[in-house]
Amino acid sequence: MRETAPFKCDYCLERKGQTNHWWMRDVLAGTARVFRLIQWDDELADKRVTADGLPTTDPDGRYVFEHICSESCASKALSKHMAKVSQPAKGLRAEPFERVETPGGPALVT
Repeated sequence: MRETAPFKCDYCLERKGQTNHWWMRDVLAGTARVFRLIQWDDELADKRVTADGLPTTDPDGRYVFEHICSESCASKALSKHMAKVSQPAKGLRAEPFERVETPGGPALVT
């Protein structure tokens, strides 16, 4: 059985204990516009990739997931992500509703 790495939160540097209920953020979700948290999984938490995105066991490889210890640190991760996303994705409307005039006054429709 392999020895697990002593994980630290990427936002506050807290060490992971045995009974902590941590989360992971997928940093390779395929697009900068996706924010995805998943429940902690020991095997996935240790996955690393090279600079080219190839799987590796090299300890110098980049983690595939950020390690997040709490709701507070998850909020920090979301804020950091939202600050990076400055424009709507191509093909998506910036506003989900369209304002139209009706006999009863303006209305929003999808």
